[in-house]
Amino acid sequence: MALVGLLLAVLPAAAAGPTPNFLERVADSPVWDDSHSRMTDAFNAAIERIDRLFGDDRLDEDTRDSMLRLRLGLRYSHHDSLSLESGVRLRLVMPQLEQRLQLIVDDFFESDDPGSTSSLRDSVKDSETDAALRFIFGESARHRLSFDAGLRGTSPVQLLARVRGRVVLPVGEWELRLSESIALLSTDGLESVSEMRWSRQLGDDWFFRSTSQLIWEEEKRSGVMPFQSLAVIRALSDRRAFRIEVSGLWPETPHTREALYRTEFTYRQRLHRWWLFIEPGFGLQFPQLRDYDPDPFVFLRFETIFGHRPPDEEPLR
Repeated sequence: MALVGLLLAVLPAAAAGPTPNFLERVADSPVWDDSHSRMTDAFNAAIERIDRLFGDDRLDEDTRDSMLRLRLGLRYSHHDSLSLESGVRLRLVMPQLEQRLQLIVDDFFESDDPGSTSSLRDSVKDSETDAALRFIFGESARHRLSFDAGLRGTSPVQLLARVRGRVVLPVGEWELRLSESIALLSTDGLESVSEMRWSRQLGDDWFFRSTSQLIWEEEKRSGVMPFQSLAVIRALSDRRAFRIEVSGLWPETPHTREALYRTEFTYRQRLHRWWLFIEPGFGLQFPQLRDYDPDPFVFLRFETIFGHRPPDEEPLR
């Protein structure tokens, strides 16, 4: 059918007179744009599906819907023993302003002694909770620009102002996603997070992703913190997937003393509808602080989502 459409597009031009030649008309035919657009949409839908299944953070950053994501998990490693992980992410949309204004709350803490009440209390106290109002200046499938104004729950509490932008570019069979976040804190000064993410579909159910980050904080003037990960993801069904990932983190480069290399296998499954997930996994890490002595670890996480139902999921009855 695409070939028939192409011939129909170029034959009327051939009968009109000696303007562009045949090859030029073929190259300028809208059939190519239509085919490329359909392929791009299909690729983006596949990437969206795998990100939604794994609860990728970028979906929360880009959402215009109210949602609450709660994460709770246990992690055990040979060197660090048992620890508790907890995360909260809230996006509350103000519909009166065409969904441009949101209340956002982000919090994550890790307790090295989950059996101790004092340890849990100290971990919550030391966590850096961001609470702010976010205004979205402009957004499309390719770009987005937003501004946050609020507080960071450190001790003492700091005023927070942050601007974040992202752009998505199709590059052949790849999706390139560039994002930049610049924050100004009343005590710690400037912070910058730059990210470059390459994604590609490998066959029907396989995906490859490369994520590069560069973090700079004015408070830590001795360097920057690069992060790099390479991941292969396999979607087993609409409910199950696994990810194999290798990554490296180099704090305060070029004077790194706490580098961390890690390889990890993560299995994720929906337990119920679109809002309840389980995520077991295991891996091996090599911390510079321990002379790269191998440190095996296992983890188990649960995640619950309120409010944000994907459009292809039927509502709860």
